[in-house]
Amino acid sequence: PPEPAAAPADANPKKKSKAPPAPVGFSDAYIARISPDGKKFDWVHLLSNIPGKDDAILFGAERKELVVNLGGIRRITIDGKTLTDTGIAENIANGKTGLGVDEKTGDIIRGGDRNTHTGREPYRDPFLNIYDKSGKQRETLWNFPPKEVGGAPRLVSDSSPRNCIYSADGDIVIAGWSDGGNSVFGRNPKDMSKGHDGFKTGLGISSAGMGVGSMCWIMVIDPVTFDVKRGTQWDSFVPDDKEAFGKSVGKPNNASAHSIAMMADKSFAMTGTAATGLIETPDAIYKYPGKGRFGGWYFTVLSPELNKVRFSSYLPATDNLKVISIGPDGHRLLVIGTTAEKAGENIPAPSANPIQPKFGGGHADGFFMLLEDAK
Repeated sequence: PPEPAAAPADANPKKKSKAPPAPVGFSDAYIARISPDGKKFDWVHLLSNIPGKDDAILFGAERKELVVNLGGIRRITIDGKTLTDTGIAENIANGKTGLGVDEKTGDIIRGGDRNTHTGREPYRDPFLNIYDKSGKQRETLWNFPPKEVGGAPRLVSDSSPRNCIYSADGDIVIAGWSDGGNSVFGRNPKDMSKGHDGFKTGLGISSAGMGVGSMCWIMVIDPVTFDVKRGTQWDSFVPDDKEAFGKSVGKPNNASAHSIAMMADKSFAMTGTAATGLIETPDAIYKYPGKGRFGGWYFTVLSPELNKVRFSSYLPATDNLKVISIGPDGHRLLVIGTTAEKAGENIPAPSANPIQPKFGGGHADGFFMLLEDAK
């Protein structure tokens, strides 16, 4: 392991944050930078009374600092000399979203949903908060009054912006979830009385006939006007197997996105979970045979205009997958997660020239998959 290095001038790497008393099960955590040669720690910051689980480490404004979600959103200068707590809490909602940071301005996006009531039924009300780099909130998207949501046209499908990033152009990119197609995501994020045309140029997927189920919404939102510039719904579709699915054949099926990343050509890479009938491409790593039930984690790449599926495949025997764009030009993608020994039907996790060719035993192993854009 790398050897600890002396702290940078004016930095106190062992100084602990002024976090409130911790619930049972919380402990100290750390943020560290390792030197390029891997032989030492350039700096380490210890944080007290927070969960030892990181959600994201991203570049901040002009790549001169890091923005970290670890017991709250914190900014750290690249040299490690200054750590600033933005005051944005780690958990601000029922379902956390990913952390998004605009590398040009340092703006931060974070959101989720809150349990509310329309007056007729319980409702999970989605919202996305936009903060400047200091942590001052300057805008909120969606977050419509629940009783108005429950009125005509009754857009009462529980909804949540589960993942959020900024594109290289500064647009806000959302991978949202809802439990049906009757969602406020089909309306303008600042004005529920107005619709938008964002999904008209997408994949042409419709949730009609789905009923209640998990579906995914990919949206690119203008950071100034907050109009939806383009988007698509993303679902599986029940395959033509009447013996297994009966009258449900051909109907939309569950799908959700758990991470999203931008590629060099502005394509969208994402991981998530899908029920039987994921839209797969002919070059899929694992091709569903077309009969019987099969579901699990997937990896998909959508075109910049969100109107073509460039690549899509189940990744059997994997779990908790996250995709990250890497390399100086973003033409490589790293998919990380865990793997079990085998999925249903004795299907092993995919591999190519693996360092570890088979499952090592125990509950789970780590899973890494490196992909390069062939374009």
